[in-house]
Amino acid sequence: MALAQWSDFLVIATPGGAQTKHLIDRDVIDALGPQGFLVNVPRGSVVDTAALALAPPLRRKRGAALRGRGAAHAALKAGVGGV
Repeated sequence: MALAQWSDFLVIATPGGAQTKHLIDRDVIDALGPQGFLVNVPRGSVVDTAALALAPPLRRKRGAALRGRGAAHAALKAGVGGV
C-alpha cells in the first residue's frame, strides 16, 4: 500500500493465477491516487478491473495500461483515461 501511495507509476509484473487474483484491488487503486498511472504486464486477473472502473470520477487514475482485451475494454467503457 505504501508503495502505491509513493508511486507516480505502479508497474505490476507478476504471474497471473489464483494466488495473485486482484492483487491490485480497490485499496491499492485508491492509494495510487488520481495522478497515478497503473501498468499491468501480466494477465488481467491481477488487477481488479471492476474496482478500477468504479473509482470515483475525481479519484480516477491518470491512466492505465492493462494486458488483455477484456480488461482494457471494460476500463475504457468506464472512462479510465489512457488505457
